[in-house]
Amino acid sequence: MVLSRVNTYNASQYFESLKRDRFTILVFYRGSWCGFCNNYLSSINPVVKKIKQLGGKIIAVSSQNIETVRQPQEDLQLTFPMISDEQNTLAKQCKVEVTEKKNSLYQKMILLAKKFKVNTQYLETETNYMQGISQPAVIVWDSRQNIIFNWKKYPSFANLYGASDRIPMEEVLTVVEYQLSPSYESVSAKIRVKLESNRELFEQLLGDPKLKKKFVEHLKKERTIEMLEFVEQVEEWELLEDEKKGKKEMEIYNLFLMEQASKEVNLPHEIKQSVCAHFEKLKAEEGQETSNRVSLSHSLAKLSLHTVDYEKLIHEAYMHIKGTLYIDSYPRFQATSAFFELATSLPQFFVVTV
Repeated sequence: MVLSRVNTYNASQYFESLKRDRFTILVFYRGSWCGFCNNYLSSINPVVKKIKQLGGKIIAVSSQNIETVRQPQEDLQLTFPMISDEQNTLAKQCKVEVTEKKNSLYQKMILLAKKFKVNTQYLETETNYMQGISQPAVIVWDSRQNIIFNWKKYPSFANLYGASDRIPMEEVLTVVEYQLSPSYESVSAKIRVKLESNRELFEQLLGDPKLKKKFVEHLKKERTIEMLEFVEQVEEWELLEDEKKGKKEMEIYNLFLMEQASKEVNLPHEIKQSVCAHFEKLKAEEGQETSNRVSLSHSLAKLSLHTVDYEKLIHEAYMHIKGTLYIDSYPRFQATSAFFELATSLPQFFVVTV
C-alpha cells in the first residue's frame, strides 16, 4: 500500500491526479491515537470493493507525520492508502476545519481524551500537529475536480470535540452513486424551480411539511439535526414578548450553546466564546458563584437577558447556523435521489420534464 506525504510543493500535482479516477473520496481523520477514528476507518474496509467497482478510490488523510500514519494501516489492516498532510495542504484546499494548538478546543480535546484513558503523548508533543489538527470530514471529488460531496465535522462537546458522530460511508456512497448515474447529469435540466432563487426554495423547504420531513430525515442521517432544531428554537424565541423571552433564552443556551450542552451546535470558536462570556458576565454582575442552572435561570430572567448585546449574539449564531444549513447541508440534500423524488411530486415548487 502506497503511503505519501502531501506538502505545498506537490499538492497541485496531487489534485491533478484526481482526474485518473471517476471519483476520489478523501476521509480526514484526527489521528491513530483516536479510537473513534480507528473504528471509523475499520468500518470503511468492507465498502472499498464497491468504491473500486464504481470507478473510484478512497484515501485517508491525517495531519500526523508519515511515520505515525503507518500505524493504523498496519494495525487495522486497512485496504486503502493513507496520506500524511502535516502542513494541512489538502485540509485547507478542501476547507476542512483545522484546530490549531493555541485554540482552547485543542486543550479540551486533550483533557477529554485523558478522561477516556487515551494516550495523549502524540497530542502533547511540541513538534506534532505544528500546523494544527484537521477535524473529521469526507470530501468527494469527481474526475473534473469538482466537489460532489462535502461533509465536515466541527469540534464541540456534543461530538466529543470531533471524535464521534461520523457519517456512514454507505450513506456517502448512496449519494455519490446517484450523482454518477447516467440520468443524474440531466436531472438539473429536467427540474426547473418555479421560484426566483435557490434561497427562496430553501426557505419554502423549511416551511412545507412534506419537504421539511425529507430534509429532517437527511439531517438525521448526517448527524446534524441539532442545527435545524436550534434555528427553529431561535425563530420561536424571536416571536415571544419581551417578558417571556428570558426563560426561552435559558433553554436555548442550556440546550445548544453552553459548554457541554447536550445538543451543542457547531459555531465558530469566537462566536461561542462571546455567547459564553456574556452569560458569565451576567452571573458575575448578579454575584453568582455557582453554575447551578435553576438559580442562573432565575437570575438571568430577572436581569432581562434580552439586551441589545444578547440580541446581536443570538442573531449572529442564528445566521451562522442557518447559513451552514443552506450552503452545506442543503446542497448535499439536493444531490440525493430523495430530493429528485420530491421534485417530481411537488408541482407547486417545480416544473419537471422527463
